[in-house]
Amino acid sequence: MRNNTTLITMLVAFGGMVIGLFVFFPGEASVMTGSVRRMIDPKRPDLVRLEYITANPELSRGWRTLRVVERPEQCLQLLEHNHAHDPQIPGPLGSLRCVSYRKNDEMIEVLQVRRIAPDAG
Repeated sequence: MRNNTTLITMLVAFGGMVIGLFVFFPGEASVMTGSVRRMIDPKRPDLVRLEYITANPELSRGWRTLRVVERPEQCLQLLEHNHAHDPQIPGPLGSLRCVSYRKNDEMIEVLQVRRIAPDAG
């Protein structure tokens, strides 16, 4: 019986330390849970960007960010919308893509690319 009391006391103390970590040090706790989350699922993004490239390379070189969302599903829904008349885009669209990133702007993967037809964009 004495061993059970010691074990229960140790579990309660450990639980109190974990709760105290989240209450008093939320920044450090989020770093710890984020790193554990990355160990469990290394392809889990912190943010997902909807990026575009114009059909005319003179107007904009390379991929530019159009929107930033939290989940890949949100970006894939945005990818289906018509962004031809978006005021942020200088000229006709060439392609759109959803790209997942980590917090430090390290690219994880390109989720999907949608090429825009010349007459549609």
